[in-house]
Amino acid sequence: MKKIFIPLVFLILLSHLNAQNYIFEEGQSGFSLAGLYATTESDGASNSTYGIHPMYTLNGKLTFGLSVSFNKIGDSLGTAVTPNLSYVFLKKTSDAGILNVGLSGAYSFQSYDEFNGKVSTIGPILSYQFNLGDSAKLSLLGGYFFGDYSVKQKNSNYSVSTNQNSYGFSANLLLNKFYIEPSISFAKRDSKSATAYGFSLGYIF
Repeated sequence: MKKIFIPLVFLILLSHLNAQNYIFEEGQSGFSLAGLYATTESDGASNSTYGIHPMYTLNGKLTFGLSVSFNKIGDSLGTAVTPNLSYVFLKKTSDAGILNVGLSGAYSFQSYDEFNGKVSTIGPILSYQFNLGDSAKLSLLGGYFFGDYSVKQKNSNYSVSTNQNSYGFSANLLLNKFYIEPSISFAKRDSKSATAYGFSLGYIF
């Protein structure tokens, strides 16, 4: 089950924690592109993924994205294509910064050496952006995600479907149009747990 368990954690990192509506100002629209890397630890084993995540944000509230990632889970290599959508329904501005409350969802198509998988997630995200001055801003984000996935073994009729909930945190430092964002997420199911560490570097056009 480990090969099936890990991709959902990667999905959380690649599709939710860096939606750009949380660092855009209200009314601001634009395109952004991020490169990402993540590593996951589960039961003493480490796995890795890297990819790209183009996104477009409309009016600082609605973000459309598509991440493409390449994953290594043990000896199994795979790819994932993940369209995602995020909407901020509350942006509250004060002298200290901006509070963002929203909802994110994604659907991932995954292919590995031994199986194909489909993963869906949805959940709320809460963030607060601090204005540091001189075109620098720091955003702290947290989210909880309800997930469901199905996996079909290649060259076999064997398939399995289950659900797994995860949560994660990230910090986004925006310097003019460049940003860096480390993140961490956690998942647990059937007494097994996984921790994923991620890092993204992006630019807003």
